[in-house]
Amino acid sequence: MMGRSRDDCVWGGPGDLSYEVRVIDGALPPYPSGPSVAIVGGGAELIVTPSSLSTDIDGDGTLETFRACTSHEGLHLTLWAGPPLQGRRVWHTYFLLGYDVDPSCTPADYEGS
Repeated sequence: MMGRSRDDCVWGGPGDLSYEVRVIDGALPPYPSGPSVAIVGGGAELIVTPSSLSTDIDGDGTLETFRACTSHEGLHLTLWAGPPLQGRRVWHTYFLLGYDVDPSCTPADYEGS
C-alpha cells in the first residue's frame, strides 16, 4: 500500500477512505473493479479460500474473516471474529449498486448496523 489517496473513495460513502496501492504480484482488474478492503499495517498471514479471506488482524489468536453478500440492490461487506455468521460481527459497510441482484445475505449480516 502506498498511502492515502487525495481522491475521494469511488465506491464508498461518507467517511470511507481511498488508498493508492502497488501490486507486487499479479495484476488488478481494470478500474473500477468494485469495492475493496485494505488491511493497513498488518503482517499476519492471509488465508485465502474461494469463498473467504481470513487473518488474525488483532493478534488475539482468533481468525477474523471477511464476508461479502448481496441484498436486493447492494453489497454488504462484513468482518467477523470467528466464522462468518457464527462469530461476532465487528465491522460492516454497505454499497448501493443501483441495480437489482439476487439477495444472498442473512439478517445477521446487516441487523443492528
